[in-house]
Amino acid sequence: MPYTPVELRHVKLKRGLFGYRREPVDDLLEDVADSFETTWRERGELDDKVHELEQGLAELKHREELLAQAL
Repeated sequence: MPYTPVELRHVKLKRGLFGYRREPVDDLLEDVADSFETTWRERGELDDKVHELEQGLAELKHREELLAQAL
């Protein structure tokens, strides 16, 4: 289950005799790690897309300059 930072701030974990119960904490940590991994992967994909778009823009600007010089 993906978590937002606001949701994480409001998670209440049950306490046991010697602290928090291990299973719910492990489950929460696994969910948080999955959410972070997904976000990290999406960020990488977006970085790649930005790079592609910047290259495309540079090519279009170059063509525009060539057209302006030709006219």
